Amino acid sequence: MKKLLLAACLLLLTASCRGWLNPGPPEAKLVTDYFVGYWWELDIGAFNYNSCFILQEEDDAGLTKHPIFVKESANDEPELFGTWNFYPPNTFYVYEDGEEPPYELEVYEMNDCWSVEWGSMVEITCTCSF
Repeated sequence: MKKLLLAACLLLLTASCRGWLNPGPPEAKLVTDYFVGYWWELDIGAFNYNSCFILQEEDDAGLTKHPIFVKESANDEPELFGTWNFYPPNTFYVYEDGEEPPYELEVYEMNDCWSVEWGSMVEITCTCSF
């Protein structure tokens, strides 16, 4: 009986950890409300690359739908990187300067940050520090 109880506890613990380490995709409304429209910092140390980006619904002039702007320091003016399309629940297709094919990104909420996955890369992006 003790072995059966121990096995059940281990199974439950394993299932809970699996869910914690690999949560399912977030709800689409969570992504659109808390990821789109905010500045996020991307620091890829292996490439010595650090910048902030924002996905907007449209630019200030209303000329570009779904622009992505980037800046590399607090003193930089945001520069248009490309555009994006969102497919629920958590997938973005990013077109760099209108180029095809797009990058396919998946985002997952991680407390105050987001995990951004594309291809075999996974990066954590948090609120922009500059």
